[in-house]
Amino acid sequence: MKDMLITYCTYLIHPFKAHDALIAEDREYLPSEISLYESLGLSWLFVILSAFFKLIMISFFITVFLEMTTTTNEIIESLYSGDRYVGFYFIILSTILDVVFFPLVTLFVVQFWDLTIKFFAQITDMEGDIDKKSKSTLTVALSSNLFTIVPIIGDVFQRLTQLIQMYAGLRKQFNFSVGASICILLTPYVFMAGFISLVLSMVILKML
Repeated sequence: MKDMLITYCTYLIHPFKAHDALIAEDREYLPSEISLYESLGLSWLFVILSAFFKLIMISFFITVFLEMTTTTNEIIESLYSGDRYVGFYFIILSTILDVVFFPLVTLFVVQFWDLTIKFFAQITDMEGDIDKKSKSTLTVALSSNLFTIVPIIGDVFQRLTQLIQMYAGLRKQFNFSVGASICILLTPYVFMAGFISLVLSMVILKML
């Protein structure tokens, strides 16, 4: 477990060097080889810790605010007082759902990226084990979830770091050019823009 955590953290801190070590099978730099699902499991652990800290912080700040406020407004009352705990319960429920559905949502995202990366690798006649390279890229990218334990700004750091780690994998594992790597990373945004354009076009056509 210790070696897995060290490797996981190494993925996060030095993604480019980590990919070099994975390609060279350097067990001195990476003490343990982590599979995609093991990386997902470690990521889930940090998401659980993040949810736990988030609930503690929310409870603490609301309690402190209530103690400092002599007259509680309706918004705070709806969050924390009497039988009107709906707002606070909603925060707890949404946090728990984030934890419960994290593996399923992440697996869906991983499958999307796996198919996308393999598609671009095949149309460029990439040599070598494409499946292994793709899995290695995604395994390293999942380590960005360690940032979720950072309060407030952790989610932003996680998303930015994940893009950097994906870029590192595309460059090191597949030897894609800078432009090609950026195009691949923009793929989901292109799909999203196309879907929104399609929906808007259908709405406009119905209105005419």
